[in-house]
Amino acid sequence: MREVIVIGGGAAGLAAAAAAAKRGAKVTVLEKNDRCGKKLLAAGNGRCNISNTDPHLSSAYRSHDPIRLAEFEESLLCGENREAPLRFLGELGLRTAERDGYLYPRSMQSQSVLQVLLCALSRLHVRIRTRTGADRIDRDPETGRIRVFCGAWHYEADAVILCAGSKASPQLGAGSGGYMLAEQTGHEVTELVPGLCPILCEDPLTFACAGDRVHAVLTLRSEDAGVLGREEGQLQWTAGALSGIPAFNLSRLAGEQEEGLEVELDLVPELSEDDLAAYLRQLRRLGAAGESASPGLAGLFPSRTAAALSERLPREVFDAARMLKHLRLRICGVRSFDSAQICCGGIALSQFDPHTMESLVFPGLCAAGEVLDADGHVVASARCRAEETCALAAHIPDVRLWHPEDPHLYTLCFRFGRDEVESYCGFRTVEVRSDRRGHARVFLNGKPLFLRGVLDQGYW
Repeated sequence: MREVIVIGGGAAGLAAAAAAAKRGAKVTVLEKNDRCGKKLLAAGNGRCNISNTDPHLSSAYRSHDPIRLAEFEESLLCGENREAPLRFLGELGLRTAERDGYLYPRSMQSQSVLQVLLCALSRLHVRIRTRTGADRIDRDPETGRIRVFCGAWHYEADAVILCAGSKASPQLGAGSGGYMLAEQTGHEVTELVPGLCPILCEDPLTFACAGDRVHAVLTLRSEDAGVLGREEGQLQWTAGALSGIPAFNLSRLAGEQEEGLEVELDLVPELSEDDLAAYLRQLRRLGAAGESASPGLAGLFPSRTAAALSERLPREVFDAARMLKHLRLRICGVRSFDSAQICCGGIALSQFDPHTMESLVFPGLCAAGEVLDADGHVVASARCRAEETCALAAHIPDVRLWHPEDPHLYTLCFRFGRDEVESYCGFRTVEVRSDRRGHARVFLNGKPLFLRGVLDQGYW
C-alpha cells in the first residue's frame, strides 16, 4: 500500500487526501493550525462558492505564466474534466445548487463542504495531525522515500501532496510555509502580491465619499505601460482606498507595480460624454447647477459623492462632463495580505505536469490549491464599516421559515479582523388580517394560526 502525506488541511488538502485514499493509499494529513478548514469556512462569505456555470470558466484564472496556465486549464477545466470536481463531491455526499450562475453547497453553508470532506476522510481512515507544521522536505538517500520533517519528528511516504495554501488572510492561519518547502525542493516561487483587496489612494475624495457606492468603470494606468486593466462594477469609496469588486479585480495589477500608477474613473458609464454634457446643461437651465449640493449630482450619485464631486466640478458643462467621465486619481499601492482574499503568485506552474500535478523537479511531490501560481477574480463581496450603523441584506434561497412545529433557527457569524461573534435567528412573518369569512385572524408565514390560551374576558 502506497503511503501519501498531504501537507495542509484546507479545501485542496482535504480533497486531495480523500482522492488518494479512495485509490487505496494510506494517507496522513499534516495541518499546522488547531483545526482543518479555517479559510474554507470563510469562503464566499460563509457560503463557499464551489464553481460556476460560465462556459468560459477558464478565462477567470490568472498567472505569471499564461501559456502554461492554458495547458492546465485545458487539462483540468475542459471536456469531461470540468464536471469532475462536482462529481467527486457528489460521491462524497455533497449536493450543490445553482444561484445566478454560481454553484454552492445546497445548504448555502461552507460548513457543509467541510463536514462532508471530514466525514469522507473518517470513512477512508485518513489520519489527521493538527498543530503539526512541516519544516523541511527531502529524500532518504537509501530508500528513496520522501521525508517530511515536523520539528524533531519526521514522516516518510512514497508521495507528498503540497497544499499548504497562500499568504492571504494570516488571521485565518495562512503563512509562507508552503513556499519555503517548495524552494527547499528546487522549485521557483514567483513574486507574491496581495490580491482581491482594496487599492490604496490618498486623494481627499476617497475620505469625503467614504461609505458610498457608485457604479463605475475603473481603468488602471501606468506611466510606462499605459492601460494595465479595466473593470466595471460597484465601486466602494473607503477612507484612503478604493474597494468593491472592480477594485479587487485590479488589485493584482496594482500590487505588481510599485509606482507611477493612476486609476481613471468613468462615474457615469451609461452616458456618453455629449449626453452627460446635455444633461448638465439642462440642469443649468433649470437653475440648479453650481450649488454646493447640486440636485443634479444628487440625482446621479449618493449624497457624500454628490457633495464632494460638486466642489470639484468645473463651471463649463463640457469640462464637467469630461471630469465625471475621466476622473484620474493617483494610486499608491494595495492593502497588505491581512486584507487580501487571495495571494497572486506562487510556485511556478512550468515545474509541474498539468495532467498529474506532479513536480518535474522533485518526483513524487505534487502540489495543488493556493500555493500554486494561479488565482482568479471576485464573484461576490460584502463589507461593512465598523464605525457606522448600517444594514446588511442577505439573499437566502429556499428559506426555511420558523414555525412552532418546525422552530428552525439559522446560525449567524460576524467577523471583523480576528474578532468573531456567533448568534442565531429565525425567519417568520406575523400579521393580523381578515380570513375568508372576514374575521380578524393572526397569520404566521402567510397562513392562519389558531391560538389557544387561558380563557379571559378580554378575549370576548
